[in-house]
Amino acid sequence: MNLRKSIAAVALAVALGTAGAAAAGGRGNDATAYYVDAPVVGVEPVYQRVTVTTPREACWDEQVERVVRERGRGRGPSTSTVVGTILGGAIGNNIADGRDRATARIAGAVLGAAIGRDVGRHGARTRRVVSTERRCEVEQVTHTEERLDGYRVTYLHEGRRLVTHRDTDPGETIRLRVQVAPIYNDGY
Repeated sequence: MNLRKSIAAVALAVALGTAGAAAAGGRGNDATAYYVDAPVVGVEPVYQRVTVTTPREACWDEQVERVVRERGRGRGPSTSTVVGTILGGAIGNNIADGRDRATARIAGAVLGAAIGRDVGRHGARTRRVVSTERRCEVEQVTHTEERLDGYRVTYLHEGRRLVTHRDTDPGETIRLRVQVAPIYNDGY
C-alpha cells in the first residue's frame, strides 16, 4: 500500500470515528478551532554551549644534524690504494725467490691494494652538516562556543502571559490555534 492510500485510510477512520462518537451521544470531538494573532511582549534568544573540535596544522622549523663522509674527489683509485699496491708488490717480490717471485709480487700487490683501500675508507674525513627542515603535524583544537538554540517568546492571550519556545523570532505577533471544546459534568 503506498503512502497516499495509507494517509487516506487513516483520515477516513478518524472521520468515521468522530462521526460515530457524535452520533452516539455527542461526546466525540465536536470542538471547533480558530486562529488568532496574539501580541508578542518579549523575545529572548536562547543560547546553548557546545564543544567544537577542529583540526589545525601546526608547523615549525627544526635543526637536523647529519654526518657526511667525504671521499676523494678523483675518479681513479685513492692514494692509499696506490701506495698499498706498490708496497704489497715490493714485499711480495722480496719474500719470494725464483719463479714464485712473479706470483708473490702479484699476490702482494692485490693484498696491498685491498689493505690500502680499507685504510683509505677508515681515514675518510667526515663532517657534520646542519640543515633546517620543515616539520608539520595535525592537532585537534577543542573550544566551547555559544550557539543560538532558538527564542523564548512571551505573548499575551485573553489577559494571560504565556511563554513558548520557537526556532525563529516571530516578530510583533504570534499566530495561535485556539480550540474550544465543551466540558461534560457526567464523568467524561
